[in-house]
Amino acid sequence: AADAFSTTGSLTSAGLRLRQRNAPVGSRQGRRACLGLRMGEEAKSVEGEAAEEAPALVVQRGPAKFDESTDWKMALSLFPVPTEGVMSPAEVQVQCKLQFQEDEGFEPPQGKIVLLDKDNKFIGDSMAFWKLDEDPSKEGFDKAGFWIWGLFEEPQYPFMTFNIEVKQEIQLSEGAIPAGNMYGQAKITRSKEKGVSLSNGVLTCRKPYKIAVDLLGLSDGILEEIQPCGTFTLTSQ
Repeated sequence: AADAFSTTGSLTSAGLRLRQRNAPVGSRQGRRACLGLRMGEEAKSVEGEAAEEAPALVVQRGPAKFDESTDWKMALSLFPVPTEGVMSPAEVQVQCKLQFQEDEGFEPPQGKIVLLDKDNKFIGDSMAFWKLDEDPSKEGFDKAGFWIWGLFEEPQYPFMTFNIEVKQEIQLSEGAIPAGNMYGQAKITRSKEKGVSLSNGVLTCRKPYKIAVDLLGLSDGILEEIQPCGTFTLTSQ
């Protein structure tokens, strides 16, 4: 009986060990599997919390300025000079990106225009120049008060004028914008939040034409006439 008990006990112990070995939760492998599952759940939870807590990336731009800190997009709407009694032809749209770089030590503020998209087909920056100004329609003593006021505080110039390069002739539905300089003028608005903005942009160009320089018409001369050729908008980027 003792041997039978011993044998039965041995079998029972062996069976118990076998059950322990196959038990998924109580075994070491089972414990490792459970631990890995808990670690995976914790990792997912941490990643989820990190995804929820991570703030959105917001690029804060300062107020727009006429210097290297601000890029500008210029959109030009070009058209030929309308003829009396003839419907104005469709406009041609041209765009470019640029910067207004200020030359230190000048009054009024002024500097060169740098084109950012150098592969632009029509617009270039050779000899391109900008300047802040009073009302361009006023001359001489009409501007004296503004200069005197500028001696006491920074003058807030209400206009910008510039010239920019047209690299090649721009064909329109009637006529063309000639290669050379194109001139622009716009009104300036200022605010603490947005900085400077431009409106009422007008473009002009010089159109050459021949004239007779003697009474017999044997000699010709060439004069240039300034004509409106479009409008433009400038948007800070």
